[in-house]
Amino acid sequence: MRLVRSIPKLDQIIAALSQAILTKKIPPEAGGDIMKKASGFLSVVIWRNIGGGFISSNIGYGVNINGTNAFVYNRIGRRLQGDASCDVTSFYEELKKL
Repeated sequence: MRLVRSIPKLDQIIAALSQAILTKKIPPEAGGDIMKKASGFLSVVIWRNIGGGFISSNIGYGVNINGTNAFVYNRIGRRLQGDASCDVTSFYEELKKL
């Protein structure tokens, strides 16, 4: 259960990294590595606390919960590109409802 408590902190970290990318304090190329690491971590949190299985396709990585594919990688990517509506906390809460 401790991992679930880290989701708001992950949100803060991704938001800060997004700002750093958008303001060119870190190179945009770093986004791919950040997306892989954050997706892996969030997928494990989802899998351990909600269930489901891991998925990988040509459109990204994520989890399958009760037949629904949730592309964690893409969600984090949109957040890093500045889409504040793609926060991981609300994403996690929505997945709990599946």
